[in-house]
Amino acid sequence: MNLIQAQVGINQTGNPPHPAAMLDVESNSKGFLPPRLNTGQRDSIQNPAFGLMVFNTDVNCMQYYRPSGWYSMCPKPPLVLTSLVSGVTGTQAQSGGTVTDDGGTLVTARGVCWDTTASPTLSDSFTVDGVGMGGFSSTLGPLQNGSNYFVRAYATNSEGTGYGNELSFTTPNPPTVGTDSATNIGGNSAVSGGNVSQDGGAPVLARGICYSTSANPTTLNSTVLSGSGTGQYTSTLQNLQNNTTYYIRAYASNTAGTSYGSEITFTTKKLGEASNSPALNCQQIISQGQSVGTGIYWLDPDTTGPMLPFQCYCDMTTDGGGWTLVLNYFHSAGSNPSLLVLSNRLPIQNATSLGSNESTHPTAWGHVSNSLANLLSFSSVRFYGRTSGHGRIVHFKTTLNSVGSYMKSGNGSFTGLNASFTPLSGHTANIPAQNDAYFNDQGNLAATEFPFYRSGQNHWGIQGQGNRWEVDDFPSGPGNHTIHQVWIK
Repeated sequence: MNLIQAQVGINQTGNPPHPAAMLDVESNSKGFLPPRLNTGQRDSIQNPAFGLMVFNTDVNCMQYYRPSGWYSMCPKPPLVLTSLVSGVTGTQAQSGGTVTDDGGTLVTARGVCWDTTASPTLSDSFTVDGVGMGGFSSTLGPLQNGSNYFVRAYATNSEGTGYGNELSFTTPNPPTVGTDSATNIGGNSAVSGGNVSQDGGAPVLARGICYSTSANPTTLNSTVLSGSGTGQYTSTLQNLQNNTTYYIRAYASNTAGTSYGSEITFTTKKLGEASNSPALNCQQIISQGQSVGTGIYWLDPDTTGPMLPFQCYCDMTTDGGGWTLVLNYFHSAGSNPSLLVLSNRLPIQNATSLGSNESTHPTAWGHVSNSLANLLSFSSVRFYGRTSGHGRIVHFKTTLNSVGSYMKSGNGSFTGLNASFTPLSGHTANIPAQNDAYFNDQGNLAATEFPFYRSGQNHWGIQGQGNRWEVDDFPSGPGNHTIHQVWIK
């Protein structure tokens, strides 16, 4: 094969070819006729060279080849495909597109446009997501809950804007939820809940109760999460404050947002008001300003322990109030009933008059055991006693450590009480000032079996030595009406 290398000039004037051209065709009356192929013929060319040109008879346009494919030399708006819509929430969605043909000139903008009416354009809402060929992602928003939208990808070049295929989607609404009434209201807890009747068009991701001491609580306040999905649910509110008004609303959340049920209010029980609002002792009730006066309250001295809450009697007036009754014996003259040691409850005052017989009363008769006394936090002990044998009254208090220790353990004595007590209103008795003897180590009978006395003259005894009921005297038997009470705080 012989190769001839030269510049070629084709014209009717005899002019030489332009120095920069290998082929210089010049005519005032004829044109250049390139190969004319349809698309199928064009695509059958084996290994086309970069820059190879043909006239495509299917599109009536010159085309040239680049490694990425055939490109038109007839400028037109770009071709673009719309990507599927995903990640739809109440306020935004994800889409995008792919520019498959730049139309023969640079794509200067691309994105998606959307509207609530069909065939959205750049006159509606749109995004701008780069330039050029290829794929892109778009975030649509802000959107409105519960609305149907139409979306199309677009691409713009110097010849105009091309739009992709149209897709549509619907944004969800927040769920519909109702609030249940509050039940099982205690001092520190309550039970409520709600019902998610509609999911709003998207899965319910969270539901529960929000609550506050102010109106219109939201999920920014305290919450109880109670699962997901639709339907009825129950929520237990814990760690509440006694005697406090709370506002509660059910809530449910999906990708469209959070909705709330109607607002309900309730007030927690006062301390000691109910079995699900027990106090540790009467002093705690009055110190926290939740006393409703002298009377019956609920205690739970071991809190989370196995003992169930029980009722007690609180004196909220004497010597500043806050006294818990732990021993109560209203004894009738001539009788000698057995004492009752209480290990899981305390006596509740019923009678007030000397001469009452409460030995058969189901809750009034009895005294605290050592084990229960050990659970009750106290530092002061108050004694009260009367008898029909004389007019003197025993009424004093003491903070002597050995007194409380003896009542809690059953070991020890009240030794030293005669010099460590404070008389209270009405006290006229000889004891404890004239004490000269003390029984010791009497176990559960620490406060009944002559814990303090003046030998042979003035005793404190409750069925002492089997039959002696004595209040600052020494009748040596059960012949008088008696009242014995012990209080702690």
